[in-house]
Amino acid sequence: RQNAKVERVRKLNEGKRILGLVELAARLDPRLQRRRDEEKARKNAKREEKRRAREAEENALKEEEERKEKEAAEKASKEKLQRQQSKKEKEKFKKLLRKARQRIRALDVDIAEKLDSDADKAAAHVAAEKICDDCEDPDAMEAIANDIGAKTASFNYVAAFQDLLTAAETLQSPAGSAVSTPAPSTPAPSESASPAPGATREAEWSLDEISSLTKLLAKFPGGTRERWERITESLGGGRTAADVLRKSQELKKGTAAVKQVDDFTRFKQKTLGDDNALAPATNGAVASVVPDAAAEKAAAEEAAAEKAAALAESVIAGATAAAKAGMPAPNALGFSKKEQAVLETSCKRSKADDPKRWEKAAAVVGNGKTAHECELRFKELVTYFKAKKAGK
Repeated sequence: RQNAKVERVRKLNEGKRILGLVELAARLDPRLQRRRDEEKARKNAKREEKRRAREAEENALKEEEERKEKEAAEKASKEKLQRQQSKKEKEKFKKLLRKARQRIRALDVDIAEKLDSDADKAAAHVAAEKICDDCEDPDAMEAIANDIGAKTASFNYVAAFQDLLTAAETLQSPAGSAVSTPAPSTPAPSESASPAPGATREAEWSLDEISSLTKLLAKFPGGTRERWERITESLGGGRTAADVLRKSQELKKGTAAVKQVDDFTRFKQKTLGDDNALAPATNGAVASVVPDAAAEKAAAEEAAAEKAAALAESVIAGATAAAKAGMPAPNALGFSKKEQAVLETSCKRSKADDPKRWEKAAAVVGNGKTAHECELRFKELVTYFKAKKAGK
């Protein structure tokens, strides 16, 4: 056992000695050292190659991102510049168009002052509004204004009036159809209003047409875009805008009359509930009838309604015209600052669907202001600011 133990110790020491010699040879042998250096260099080269490839990929991605960001910034800058230029061009275009419209309307006012017939004045106004509404080319409007202005400068208002109507008739709307303008009631302001020999007379208006026209005048109040064309289209019956305009003026003046006995009988039966038909008098005249209290009341109510409708139309038209002309907000009903402030407070506190909204407003405003006047004042301001905003 002792010998075996000694032998194990000897072998262990011998193994350590041999291992030390091997390690010493491996550490000091130049061939092994060179081999280790080559292996290390090969690993380092491989690691460096991977690092460079990774850096190149990262640099490429970074350059691509920078390129995209730069392109996006340049595109955004170009778009912003284009928007600014487009906005400036639009503002310049709107300014030129607004200036041309103001000039057309100013010429319309000058021409209307020299016209004797109310129908001619209305036709001139409708023609001017047609040109302002349908023409979107300021250069064309300036050319029209120059032609008309040359006539007015030489005091040839008849030719200027005809040029205004001709421009409105020949001007093409955006949809491509010719603009229809009410024709003047007379060939020239100084000529007679009687129709020329051989001219076609306007067809008689039936009661149904007059009733429909009255409703349409209330449905499309003054200031409505393309008012007379819309009324004419809704009315039908082959009437033109000029016919509708003349008849509406007759109704306003109270000169429209029922010319046939049968028509008058049906009108009386329909409105007054009188079953007694009137017998025709000689020469086509209508027999005189003493109106009863109900008829007088109905006539008074109708006259009051017509007066209120005319006032409303005048106020709305004035508000629209003031906005288009760049004038301050009108005050056709003469509301004071205190009354205006009270009215605004009442409108804020009441709901729009309240049936007694304007009666309440009139009660707090006082000073004799009626509910209709309060409502009309409110609509006057709303119309003015809407038209002013639309004209910008």
